[in-house]
Amino acid sequence: NYYDYVIIDTAVGFSEVNLALLDLCSRILFVSQSDLCTLRNTKKAFLLLRSLNMEQKLKVAIMEQPAKNNGVGMADVERVLGHKVDLTVSRDDKTMTACLNQGRPVVLAAAKSKLAADYIALAVNLAARLAISKRKVIILDCNLQYGDTGVFLGMEPKETMAELLQEQRTPTLDTLNAYLAFHQSGLRVLFGPKSPEYADVIGGKNIDKIISILRNYYDY
Repeated sequence: NYYDYVIIDTAVGFSEVNLALLDLCSRILFVSQSDLCTLRNTKKAFLLLRSLNMEQKLKVAIMEQPAKNNGVGMADVERVLGHKVDLTVSRDDKTMTACLNQGRPVVLAAAKSKLAADYIALAVNLAARLAISKRKVIILDCNLQYGDTGVFLGMEPKETMAELLQEQRTPTLDTLNAYLAFHQSGLRVLFGPKSPEYADVIGGKNIDKIISILRNYYDY
């Protein structure tokens, strides 16, 4: 009655509690890999949900991008599951392990990797879908050195966070709006600086100010 969305992270398997939770959900998100063993188990899960009339809730499936040498392509995955794969994430064990060991997000520790690009694309797609559903959504690109949100949205940044803070040291909602880009989905974007040397100038305190202002207006 109070929150727009409730996200539930279930335990593994189809226990009585999990089935009760899934019955209450409006959308079920499956995260799976492309090896045959995992696909077989995912297929069994889909068949169970179909028998319980929950198949219509399978709106999105996120799959790990099949490796070139494992003999299973994305068309094979979709044929086996009988469900379209909407979004994929590359497999890069070396990069992922290094980031986990450093305790840093992939998009910061390995900003130029394909894995980081996939996660950014995932975030952008999610934001655009929320905007299409008439939610007020804004992307704040805080990858201040290598931000490339514009690439995924097909937009060329004109005004950025750097220009905003150079001209408005104490921004308001009205001054912020002048620096936001508008996407056809209804999404708003505040782009990161065009050049990495501006990263140190912006600073965490300035970003805190911006988020505090935007939080009062946008849903996401």
